[in-house]
Amino acid sequence: MPGCYRLGWRHGLLQEKMSFLCKHVAKARAVGVNSIVLFPKVYEALKNPTGDEAYNNNGLVPRIIRLLKDKYPDLIIYIDVSLDPYSSDGHDGIVREDGMYSQPNVLLLCFKWSCDT
Repeated sequence: MPGCYRLGWRHGLLQEKMSFLCKHVAKARAVGVNSIVLFPKVYEALKNPTGDEAYNNNGLVPRIIRLLKDKYPDLIIYIDVSLDPYSSDGHDGIVREDGMYSQPNVLLLCFKWSCDT
């Protein structure tokens, strides 16, 4: 989509990408846009079947939120509270050993949300 950027974990380039993000947020704010949506794209090595990286308080989304809120306290940030970006299976939940898809537990998603905020 035009004007959309993917900024994920990439071999030490996170700081450069955070600067890139801040530059684009500043441009958006200059024309009256005061909200953004974050959809994480995490490094493949951080993914696993249970999406553990989603609960990392020092992960991609929490770090970006802290950076942006420090720089722009009034910025409205919407986040994708789901497990699929962190799951090696690509599911928005945990796949059981019998292969049956298990809907994500509300408690897990609340925990993920609390890590991001």
